[in-house]
Amino acid sequence: MKLKCNDIKRLVTGIVGAILIFFVGWHWHVAIAIWLSVILLIRSFRITERWYKTIPVLIATILFRFLSITGGWDIPFYLNLVFSILVLMPLWAALYIDRWYARSGKKLGALLMFPLVYSAGDFLLGFSPLGDVFSPAIGQFGFEALIQTVSLTGIWGITFIIGLTATVVNHVWENGFDLRKTSRSVITLVAVFAFLLAYGYGKILLTQPSNGTVRIAGITEPHHSDYWSITDNGTPPESKAKYASELTALQNRLFALSQRAAEYGAKIIFWSEANAVMYQDDLKAFLKRASTFAREHKVYLAPTLLVLRYNQEKNDNLIYLFGPDGKELFRYEKTHSWYPTDSNGIIPSAKTPWGILSAVICFDLDFPIFLRQAFKREVDILLVPGFDTKLISPYHTEIGRLRGIEYGFSIFRQANKSTSIATDYNGNVLAYQDYFNTKDRIMIADVPIKGIRTIYGTLGDWFIILVWIALVAMLGITILKTIKKR
Repeated sequence: MKLKCNDIKRLVTGIVGAILIFFVGWHWHVAIAIWLSVILLIRSFRITERWYKTIPVLIATILFRFLSITGGWDIPFYLNLVFSILVLMPLWAALYIDRWYARSGKKLGALLMFPLVYSAGDFLLGFSPLGDVFSPAIGQFGFEALIQTVSLTGIWGITFIIGLTATVVNHVWENGFDLRKTSRSVITLVAVFAFLLAYGYGKILLTQPSNGTVRIAGITEPHHSDYWSITDNGTPPESKAKYASELTALQNRLFALSQRAAEYGAKIIFWSEANAVMYQDDLKAFLKRASTFAREHKVYLAPTLLVLRYNQEKNDNLIYLFGPDGKELFRYEKTHSWYPTDSNGIIPSAKTPWGILSAVICFDLDFPIFLRQAFKREVDILLVPGFDTKLISPYHTEIGRLRGIEYGFSIFRQANKSTSIATDYNGNVLAYQDYFNTKDRIMIADVPIKGIRTIYGTLGDWFIILVWIALVAMLGITILKTIKKR
């Protein structure tokens, strides 16, 4: 009867931890959910006598991750399942390695192995096609000072502190919440939090914008048809006759909204991802019109284009920047895309009286190492046109807030079918717009013209390198001791 009760207890603990994964990411995101989830999952794995009895909990994590992901992207069922498993791998690896160390009586390992493996795995996941979309660090903006940690360590510092908190709580739990027996680990955790919070609040107070601002307008004009499906169908030449008048009207509305933005005093105007749609033989005329608009209104215009290529299942997802003299300052093609891309992978930049401007497109923002280019170019303002879905809003937009804090530049993300947001380099929200509750989709914000230099941008992945060194060292020592005993 005792064994049966223990089985029920560890299973319920694990299932509750798995259920909380549903609230990590996408539309139902709750910042505290990941902290509670890993605490309960660690507890469940540690008190389970046989490793194979953890499999039901493992399956539950897949189920609730799958339920949270499905519908976010327009992808097949099997890809949703594959992605659900892929993003859970760092967590699973951390749970099983932590379980072994904890049950073998290795106290230091029981405190450190989970956060080390979890953050190391989170780093590796960033090299997958998903980038850092499902990192535990995403969406932790309820903790204003703590999130500044990413400017020091990158997002993996947040992942590590989530894991360390979970193991310390479990250490206290296992000792009957007797703080006399667990004082060292508790004091260490409190000291880490105190340092990070002091750093965060200090950074916010000492880096207030003081060099002036520039008025930027982001514009979204709804697509009345699914123009992506033209590419999916191979872009037959005869399809142009069907969409020609519709696409011309779309462009006219975009330029009309841009004129309004200029009248509002915007010095920089850009559109959401792929907002102007055209066939390849219409590109030259469009660019001439955009250049003329920028010159006549004395603004920096960054139009976004979806250029359809005849007889191809590829399109050109582009953003241009034209200066007030009408000259083209840069052209950028989306690098990280579900469609084939001809991008050279170089993030462009342009010096202006309003700081150094740059741009990436939507999914590009989910790859922190890729964005390091912008830091090296001393970018002050990053324009990010996006195109999302209701299910992943506003979660996906908040990733941009992390990039801005990491690298010290302001972010203006204008998104179709999602949340648009403008933030400064500390992640402070300057403007916010919900596509689904806004009819007039012009978002205007006065954005700092000068960014800041950050420790993470300067030193790079120093923290995660130390994590890997510590992880390899601890595993190596354990393996050598095991061999020696045998």
